[in-house]
This record gives sequence, structure tokens and C-alpha cells, in this order.
Amino acid sequence: MHDLKLQITDDFMVDFVYDEVSGLFELTETLADVVRNNIIMSITIRKGEILTAENFGSARWEIKQGGDSGARELERIDAEALQWIISLGRAKSIDVKAWPAEDNPGRLDELITATLPDGETVPFETFLRVV
Repeated sequence: MHDLKLQITDDFMVDFVYDEVSGLFELTETLADVVRNNIIMSITIRKGEILTAENFGSARWEIKQGGDSGARELERIDAEALQWIISLGRAKSIDVKAWPAEDNPGRLDELITATLPDGETVPFETFLRVV
């Protein structure tokens, strides 16, 4: 399992939080909105980019085709990248749906919905540009 919290000392931990305005990850001394933040990081970080967690991240960047086949591939890849969130018990399930954008053949739209252990849902909408 891969968690992106950094243990500094026995009683001090930092977390990464995604800043939607700047588009950057920043360190914080408080825990981020755990599941939403974990989803964003899991699909935004390229698989193999973190040396200490080479299986963390998504290979979504390798998708080069749009249409229904590209959408199915995006669903498969991102579902795999998000599986660790379920394995750690942060979510009961994560549903990944992707489809070709109606107004842009070079884009796949995606809705990721995590169902938390208490039944609350956490939706996250995103997209992927394809060549």
C-alpha cells in the first residue's frame, strides 16, 4: 500500500494537498480531505514518478486514442491507480466512468465517485486530452 503522508517524527506527520488554483501539490501539516486528495494525487502523478513508490500513480498519460476504446482504457487504468484507497479502507468502493467528450474528439471526460465507509460519496470530475 502506498500512502503519501510523510512521517517526520513519531508524532509529526505532513500530507500533500492539491491546490486547484495553482495546480500544484503543497505540503501541509494538517491532513487534507483524505479521499478526494488521494484521488487527485493518484491520477495526477505519473506511475513510476515517485522513486520510493514506483507503483503509485496512473499510466493514463499513455492513452493516445479517444472514443469508446480510449474511455474503457482510462477507466481500467485509473481504477487500478485508485485501488489502494479501497485496500486501506478509506473508501468502500470507487466507481470510475469515462466517455468521449461530445464537443471535443481529443478529450475523454471522467467522473470518479468514491463511496466512503459511512456511505457518503465523494465525486471528482476530470478529463484527459488524447492525441
